[in-house]
Amino acid sequence: MLVALLSAVERAGDGASCPRAFLLVGGRTVIERQASLALALGCERIVCVAEGLPPELIQLQHQVERSGARFHAIGGRQALHGLVSAADEVLILTDGVVPDKDRLLAIQGSRKGVIALPAEAGLAEGYERIDRDWCWAGAARCSGSEVERLSDLPPDVDLLAALMRCTLQAGRPIIPLPDEALPGGQWWLVSNATTALAAGRAILSQGYRPSRWSAPGNALIDRVVLRHADDLLRRSVHRLALWGVSAVALLGAASATYLGEASWALFALLLSSIALRALVVLQRVASEAATPASQVLEVIPDLALLLVFLLLEPAAPGGGTLYPLLVLVVGLHICCRLNPELVQDFGAERPMLLILLILACSVGELSFALQVLSLAVLGVNFAVLGRDRLTRA
Repeated sequence: MLVALLSAVERAGDGASCPRAFLLVGGRTVIERQASLALALGCERIVCVAEGLPPELIQLQHQVERSGARFHAIGGRQALHGLVSAADEVLILTDGVVPDKDRLLAIQGSRKGVIALPAEAGLAEGYERIDRDWCWAGAARCSGSEVERLSDLPPDVDLLAALMRCTLQAGRPIIPLPDEALPGGQWWLVSNATTALAAGRAILSQGYRPSRWSAPGNALIDRVVLRHADDLLRRSVHRLALWGVSAVALLGAASATYLGEASWALFALLLSSIALRALVVLQRVASEAATPASQVLEVIPDLALLLVFLLLEPAAPGGGTLYPLLVLVVGLHICCRLNPELVQDFGAERPMLLILLILACSVGELSFALQVLSLAVLGVNFAVLGRDRLTRA
């Protein structure tokens, strides 16, 4: 069994009153990111050294157990002996260290050893010194038999640092951390609010690919949200404001539809789609993947648009708008499932589509615009699908 050993003991610097493990990095605490990394690497049990059981660890316990792993909070080395057997392997992540999963796998993989960096660079970043030449980079992997060596040490010893040294004494190698990992933003030591903010911004910018400029509306929204994502995720009031804007805009669209004002209904849908897109980006950077909630948010603008045109059909400028709109929406969803990412981004674009529809509605050519747009989207679909068939043949 692979066991993760984490810590929430060392206090944050710069006068912070909480441990390093509870500092927010990109909307999630350091300990949450470490646990997520451990689960992704296959750990079946997560053990955290902590003083008591604060609310942050209770929340983490629920998250870990929902993932199918076991969670234990311990106060010292005596409790650790009953949780790790000699046949187990232990992944160690010390207070505040936030490595990139792919970088950790590439450096260590399943090898037992201690990841370290040159002493000069490590001391400047705040890492613990091992000897004259090396500093511990905050991550190591060892056998469960090394845990048994801790019984010879005093009970108040720094558990993770002591286990790291026991690993080296057992003959495990030092695994150098590549020089580009620190400046490249792939390995962070979060020791205070300043480094937590810098790490959060770097991790969020690397963890989510913004839309390409084939979808100009989404591309602009994505980049603005990513620039401020760390601040938006830290304070729930910002996300509540986006929900509020979206809800009010949808109500405004319903009111304008009732009054037969197509242009104002489309403008309200534009505001709602912008707010919903921002929420989608925030949910994806926070969870590091597409979630069912974010997928539902992406569908809401289309459902609202179809409902508005269904109710406005008799009064829509030019008439005959519902069928070409349905073809357009279906064609855009097909684009989202085609291979080139450029086409996928194009299929997800809604703000620019709504702007074009508002302009067309203002000159009384809404039906004609929908027909042209639907034909253009179908042309993109046929071109991409035809190219794929030629390539496979």
